[in-house]
Amino acid sequence: MATVSVEQALPIPVDITSTFPASYFMDRGLFDDSRQHIPAKSPDTSKGILDFISEYVGDFHALTMDFYQRVHWWLPILSKTRMSQDMLVRSPVLKGDFAVLLLSMKLLLWNPSKQLQASEAKSEAYVVAKHAIIDAVNGGALTLSLLQAQVFVALYELGHAIYPAAHLSIGTCARYGIALGVDKAIRLDASDLPYEGLEIEERRRLWWVILILDRYMQLGNTDQPLSTPDPNPSSLLPSDDQAFDQGNIPVSHFSVSDAASVKMGMLARMAQAAYLLGHVHCHLNHSHSDESSRQEELWQLDRTLHALLNLSYEEGAIRRMPVCVQTSICYSSLILLHDPKPLLVENHMALDLLKPVTASMLEDSKIFMRGNIVSVEDASPMLLFWAYQAASIYNRLVGRFDSDALLPLLQMKEKLIIMSRRWKAGDVYLHMLETKEANRSSIDMIY
Repeated sequence: MATVSVEQALPIPVDITSTFPASYFMDRGLFDDSRQHIPAKSPDTSKGILDFISEYVGDFHALTMDFYQRVHWWLPILSKTRMSQDMLVRSPVLKGDFAVLLLSMKLLLWNPSKQLQASEAKSEAYVVAKHAIIDAVNGGALTLSLLQAQVFVALYELGHAIYPAAHLSIGTCARYGIALGVDKAIRLDASDLPYEGLEIEERRRLWWVILILDRYMQLGNTDQPLSTPDPNPSSLLPSDDQAFDQGNIPVSHFSVSDAASVKMGMLARMAQAAYLLGHVHCHLNHSHSDESSRQEELWQLDRTLHALLNLSYEEGAIRRMPVCVQTSICYSSLILLHDPKPLLVENHMALDLLKPVTASMLEDSKIFMRGNIVSVEDASPMLLFWAYQAASIYNRLVGRFDSDALLPLLQMKEKLIIMSRRWKAGDVYLHMLETKEANRSSIDMIY
């Protein structure tokens, strides 16, 4: 995928005349009273897309199988049952939001290390996908498939450090999702929604992933506000991932405040980890009546995060792997909790608390780099940030207190190097570490 200008990659112009009822936003009461409907058919934005997925036209199964093997296991938001039904209905004609979804799936599968020549993430396919989404929205499309496509593109941008696009795309997913009503799928009364059970579950999963991405994005800049509201303690979690893949949705669901259990499934515990991360942000940003209550809340969060980590390891021994996104979010939350404002003047107590955390992170990284359980090509880009965090802490330890931290620092950097073969954001994190090391050397020369 060669880098191209926006002008070169503009898709063929499409008819984006919108039939979307403006009253849906301008006067929702009138929309409901008039019994109007959102158009079920999205505008045809497939022109310009077909060139990039031409090898799959007439046989979408090859693309979906590759996607389910390499992405779906860490991002299970596409129902296999509903996707199969869509392919039967839409084949052999490829139009509208489904074409955009397929392109976004192929985009997320793009692997820089597999290219015959050096290529950039801001490729022609990426630019076409971005414009196709804009054209679809301008044409009045408000569909689940288009929201899924937007989430995949946002993850692609996050994984390859395409900023500010990644930051803005996640915010757009939140607004589009609320407009589509997928946020209602985590409510206690979600079963009353006018959709069959499997679609409600798919909507619930999609909204939780948007919540997770929003909070993950905030880790790099804790001062920025979220684009999504915090879930309630009673908010419903996704069902077990295997049941979802089989199309069997249980009647009852765990809530986000329930004790973590291996029966929940990976995405549910990832949602719980993001929920706890939100509590860490609240703890740090809200004033407390006294130091005693602040400390009590801090250690309660610490215990809860460690409990979720322990459960992740327990499931890892049963299912696929301990090194997964919920583990990453838990570690990042612990670092943020105990070291919210890492200063040039070191906080000895914070570093002492973080040593066992980073030691555990290092062990996870060793498992990851051996590749016995999962290959780097299967890894989520959300595993990058906590490796960067751990390396940053080891860099601080090397600088002042602990020369033994040099080897762990090099091992964490090696993990980023390995992951950069799949996600170009790894290169950016390595460059930022070099900047930190240079700054540290300058400070050491002063003392």
